[in-house]
Amino acid sequence: MLPILPSDVGLRLDRVEMSDALVKLFLSPSALIATCPDCGQESSRIHSRYTRTARDLPIQGRPVRLYLTVRRYFCRNPDCLRRVFCELIPQLLAKHAHSTTRLSDTHRTIGLALGAELGARLAGKLGMPVSSTTLLRRVKNAGPNSTPAPRIIGVDDWAIRKGQRYGTIIVDLERSEVLELLPGRNGSELRT
Repeated sequence: MLPILPSDVGLRLDRVEMSDALVKLFLSPSALIATCPDCGQESSRIHSRYTRTARDLPIQGRPVRLYLTVRRYFCRNPDCLRRVFCELIPQLLAKHAHSTTRLSDTHRTIGLALGAELGARLAGKLGMPVSSTTLLRRVKNAGPNSTPAPRIIGVDDWAIRKGQRYGTIIVDLERSEVLELLPGRNGSELRT
């Protein structure tokens, strides 16, 4: 059952509960020590435990919910300002996230391909239910590296109102997408 998770995560599968509507995976970290994020000191002294809940990619069309028992540790460095820290699993789950990184990436890809409403409908049918606003947020948070920089652009002027107002349009010629609409056609806005 463990091949459903990335191999480098370091988690132990404790229990699986399956129903017609949902697959629940109960996981716990297999490492006995954790490193303080502030000072880098390793610690094995456990303060407490808590359960993080996150959504993951579907299994056989059924949504997956991860229940991850995470530990808090005491920092052993007396000079460190942080007394207690939580163990992190960045390969699987970002800090404060409620979805795994791979589910977020899949949602972002669907949102980029189909848009919000159609993407949300498709994701629901694939076992990855998500709202249209969450899809939009994932696309917006993708950052500049989600789409490659345009290599070939075209610049042209056009009339907003014939004989009165003009604008400049910048187009990505490879993807046939409008990149920017600028006021005026004298070139000063284009230089900027």
